[in-house]
Amino acid sequence: MDPVCCDIFVKWHYTGCVPNDDPWALCQLYILADQNENLALRRAILTQIVNVNFAPDLNDSNTAAVVSSLPENSALTRYLLDRTSYHQRAETIQIHTDMPVEFVETLKELIKKPRHWLDDCPCCDKPCNYHEHNTVEDWKLSCAESGPYPMPEPAYLRAEI
Repeated sequence: MDPVCCDIFVKWHYTGCVPNDDPWALCQLYILADQNENLALRRAILTQIVNVNFAPDLNDSNTAAVVSSLPENSALTRYLLDRTSYHQRAETIQIHTDMPVEFVETLKELIKKPRHWLDDCPCCDKPCNYHEHNTVEDWKLSCAESGPYPMPEPAYLRAEI
């Protein structure tokens, strides 16, 4: 773990909050949290990423490296797909050559869907859509009382309600 990620981790461990630091360091720490199955840290990181409206360039090698290091169904990958498909016009999206094929194919399918550009965005101010809640009850126990965030949309729950 590099020193910046280590510092963020220690601050989170003692305070329960992820500081508003470098989003790339947050992505690196998310990869580590994912590898170690640390759901609480993944949720904290995604809350911060959503709150700062992190929008990485898909034509950047750093973004390609992050996406390549995560499972296709990871919450951070879903956030990047939503962020791009809802906040960029299809004709302006450029994708790095090292981006995983599955990610590119999923993005192509998402941008084909009609959108009310930004009106029905699942990522803006909705970190619980990326918190990997299994059920509404899970959301109530973990997030409902700790923040002003709306309940995740049904499509973002991991299990059927």
